[in-house]
Amino acid sequence: MSSYVRNNSLKGAMKVGAPSPRLLDCLSGLTPEGKETVQAFLSYQGSPDWDGLKVVPPGSFLEEIIELFRRETDIPLELPLVAALSIVSGYLNALGAKYEISGSLYSPMRKRKDHRSAKVCQA
Repeated sequence: MSSYVRNNSLKGAMKVGAPSPRLLDCLSGLTPEGKETVQAFLSYQGSPDWDGLKVVPPGSFLEEIIELFRRETDIPLELPLVAALSIVSGYLNALGAKYEISGSLYSPMRKRKDHRSAKVCQA
């Protein structure tokens, strides 16, 4: 069980300081609008909330993965989430797992009834 508090806020989020005037001096060829855009990017503090946490079950291995990436990297948290889900879905698919919709079982690798679209070309 994770000791992580689920408040959808980034742990250790830091405020970005004022943009360096030296950087803007290096970009002297920019229009005033361009300089304003660069200043806006440099002063962006980010959002303390990550909505992706809504799809992560509390106490799950996904929560542990997300917390590890949140704590140790600046990688967008969507990437480890999707990577973990892809690995698990590939594993389940390899095992022949099926899913249920309205009482019927389906396989992700269900064969098509129309085999004409699945022709294999040989040289």
